[in-house]
Amino acid sequence: MPLKHLVQAFSFLGIPRELKTDNGPAYRSREFRDFLQQWGVEHKTGIPHSPTGQAVVERTHQNIKRVLHQQHQVLKTEPPSIRLARALFTINFLNCSFEGLNPPVVRHFGASPQFQATEKPPVMIKDPETGKTDGPHGLVMWGCGYACVSTPTGPKWIPSKWVRPYVPKVPGTHGKKSVQVTEAAWRRKRRETESWEELPFSSDLPVLD
Repeated sequence: MPLKHLVQAFSFLGIPRELKTDNGPAYRSREFRDFLQQWGVEHKTGIPHSPTGQAVVERTHQNIKRVLHQQHQVLKTEPPSIRLARALFTINFLNCSFEGLNPPVVRHFGASPQFQATEKPPVMIKDPETGKTDGPHGLVMWGCGYACVSTPTGPKWIPSKWVRPYVPKVPGTHGKKSVQVTEAAWRRKRRETESWEELPFSSDLPVLD
C-alpha cells in the first residue's frame, strides 16, 4: 500500500515539500490526498499516457534491478525485503565516483538548509596519511562513522573516530588543568568509586602482592 511505504520513507528520508507520481488509481484516491494534506506535502502528477514524464523514476528502477541482479548470488537465501534494503543501501550510501565523491544520501540531506550547520566548530584530527595530529580545522559535516573537515587544501573526509574537539589553551593557566580535564577526571573517579560500592565485599580489604 502506498501510504505504508510513504510513512516508512518519511521516517528515514524526511518529509518532502512535494511528491510527484503518475495518474494511477492509488494516487488519485481521496485517502491518498488526505494523507498528503495531513503531512503538508504538495502532490504533482505527470502527463497522462506519457511514460517520459516519469523518466527519473524509470531510471531509478533500472538501477535497483541492476544492483539486485549483481547481489543475487550473495543474497539469494535472504527474503525480498532484505535484498531490496541491501540494494537501496548500496545505491544511497556507497555509490561514489571520482566526479562526485559524496554519496547520494549526503547530497540529499546536504541540499536542505535544515541539515546545514550554521557554525563550524574547530576540531583536531589525526591525519590518515602521516598519522600525526593536525588542526584545528573547521568541522563541515559529521555522520555515522565519518566526518568532513575544512583544511587549507580543501575538504577532507576522515573516520569520525579520528576527530576530537579543539580546546584552546587559556593564557595564564600554564601548568593548570583545564575545566574539561578536571571534570573528566572527576567523572572517572566517581565511576570508579561507584564500581567499588557495587562489589559484594568491602573495598578496605588488603591487597595481596
